[in-house]
Amino acid sequence: RSFESIFKSYGFSETQVSGLLSKKPSLLHMDKDEQIKPRLEFFREKGFSASDVCHIIGLDSKIMRRNVNDLIIPSYEFLKSVLKDEASLIGAVRRCTWLLTQDLEKSLRPNVELLRSYGVRNDRIAGMLRLRPRALMQNADGFKMVVEEVWEMGFDPVKSHFIIACQVKFGLSKTMWKMKWDYFKKWGWSDDEIRS
Repeated sequence: RSFESIFKSYGFSETQVSGLLSKKPSLLHMDKDEQIKPRLEFFREKGFSASDVCHIIGLDSKIMRRNVNDLIIPSYEFLKSVLKDEASLIGAVRRCTWLLTQDLEKSLRPNVELLRSYGVRNDRIAGMLRLRPRALMQNADGFKMVVEEVWEMGFDPVKSHFIIACQVKFGLSKTMWKMKWDYFKKWGWSDDEIRS
């Protein structure tokens, strides 16, 4: 069967197929039965639309080369355990296609488990995963250091500000953090006032 007919059999329109091939012509070199069909089958079974799949492959065709059973399915299952519903999961993968191309057991699970050990509610972790997944994919040691710093500053892990503070800390270098802190001190604020 032709490349186009395989995609059409999974609900892709002619326009979607030609658009995908113009973005990722390397797909034509892939084995249709060994590489393309199992991944399209996975996406269909999990509720991804043809439009979702076009978007995902168009951004990152590496997903078509990743092992379905050893990487894509375990990553999907872990994401689902945090995000709970398919719509949130599909939205997260559309925003960050690499969520299904990385070993989340090694890169994401330790950080999620650390937040849970501090008492952060799952819906807050899910929100962070939906909106700022890169923050959750930090190196485990660096992630732990930031979470501990935020906790030591007096943020309550049960409240939403804890996650927001973690996200801010992840987004700033130590130099930038110190600059901002010093700026407040110039205005006469104490360390406690700044933390507050």
